[in-house]
Amino acid sequence: MPFISFAGLGKDLIESNGTVRQASLFDTKLSSPEGQSCAVCHDPEVGFTGPDAEINKAGAVYEGAAKGRFGNRKPPTSSYGGDSPVLHFDKREKVWVGGMFWDGRATGKQLKDALAEQAQGPFLNPLEQNIPDSRTICIMVKNASYASLFEQVWGKGSLDCSNNVSSTYDRIARSIAPTRDRRKQTLSAQSTITGSGRR
Repeated sequence: MPFISFAGLGKDLIESNGTVRQASLFDTKLSSPEGQSCAVCHDPEVGFTGPDAEINKAGAVYEGAAKGRFGNRKPPTSSYGGDSPVLHFDKREKVWVGGMFWDGRATGKQLKDALAEQAQGPFLNPLEQNIPDSRTICIMVKNASYASLFEQVWGKGSLDCSNNVSSTYDRIARSIAPTRDRRKQTLSAQSTITGSGRR
């Protein structure tokens, strides 16, 4: 699936995507067993990382949806991760650039968006959201109260949980991961309010 930019969409669709993101971020039904939303480990109040400062200082992990199971990496902030380019070797600087993790879990090569690829990981990880497969999460989102908004943003039939599960799962991840365009819109609004964009 090519990189999707929301820049050409109307204000209503951009706002709808923001609503889908917020609804899915706080949806406690997107785990097995139900009860753990993405926001448990990516809390907006603390830059979309884990909410416990002591755990964060130690670089430790959080308990997943299944009691007694703990994730295998500290929750990264998703605030600024959307600006990470696809992992590549910069020949001029002679360094690797991009991706989301040192171990290469979310390179951005598949979706052309490292943060969206990162967003796919926790859902299917038995130590985190513990959802058995991408079809199950597709069905969970299709049954969610925000499913109609999801289809407003991605198009009618975009929640196809039978024939096109892989593409649907990619769209779910893109909906949760903040986009550059959405952040730019927010920064622009803040700049207008403060006069310079700085405090």
